[in-house]
Amino acid sequence: MASNYNLDKSLDINYRSLDNLNFSDQFYFMSSIIIYGIFCLTLGLSIVIRNEYVFFSDPAIYPMVFLLSVVIIPANIVIRFIWNKLEYWKIKIEKEKTPLISTEDVLS
Repeated sequence: MASNYNLDKSLDINYRSLDNLNFSDQFYFMSSIIIYGIFCLTLGLSIVIRNEYVFFSDPAIYPMVFLLSVVIIPANIVIRFIWNKLEYWKIKIEKEKTPLISTEDVLS
């Protein structure tokens, strides 16, 4: 994220590098969802290990693997293709950005 070497000259000099990190509400929301998912995965695996549960002894695992491989993965591919064609996340108005050439450009 921070490897973008274009600076927005309309911002104050103190905030230009922070703008390059692109922190937004969506970033914090997705980060909290991912952290919560890792927490739930860790908690679930610790419960499975403590109860000495074997995944493959459960008869429901085979329909779940079938559903995942035949329905969910192709649906995910199709939905991502349509999503990219709609260009929903494309930025409509570009900020004035200038390439970073030297240190004087950052300080001016």
